[in-house]
Amino acid sequence: MKNHVLFLTAAIISGSLALSACGTTSSASSVASEVSGIASEAGSLAAEAESVAKEAGAAIGSAASEAGSAASSVAAQASSVAGSAASEAVSAAESIKTDLEKKTIEGTIGEIRDRQFVISSQDTDYLLTFSTPPSGLENVKEGETVIVTYSGELSEVDAFTGEVYSIEKK
Repeated sequence: MKNHVLFLTAAIISGSLALSACGTTSSASSVASEVSGIASEAGSLAAEAESVAKEAGAAIGSAASEAGSAASSVAAQASSVAGSAASEAVSAAESIKTDLEKKTIEGTIGEIRDRQFVISSQDTDYLLTFSTPPSGLENVKEGETVIVTYSGELSEVDAFTGEVYSIEKK
């Protein structure tokens, strides 16, 4: 923009010199005055354009900063949603796995104690332990035939490490 102003000023000066050489000084003077006004206006416009360019640059920088902030926020929310979905999927898979692993045994309930009971099935006694009383335990008595729903492995010699879900009278 400054180069245009310099070029315009040089054109004014050379035009003024040419008119003066031709003897038309008064016309040259008025043309020079008009051209000088135009040059001054061009300088003002150049300054205004520079100011607008600076404001536009600042606005673009601010918009870019806001866009980056918004993108970061969206990424954090997406990560949170993905984490929740993954957690729910793991929980559902564990629930399905537990349902698939549930087994039943039919037998005669033996001694019932705090956090354990004995069930006899096919002439074998199994000691089942629990941390939370299984549903139906309060409705059965020693000597009754029952169906026990559980997970894990039953053993005559090894401790029971599964979970007892329910006990039903047969």
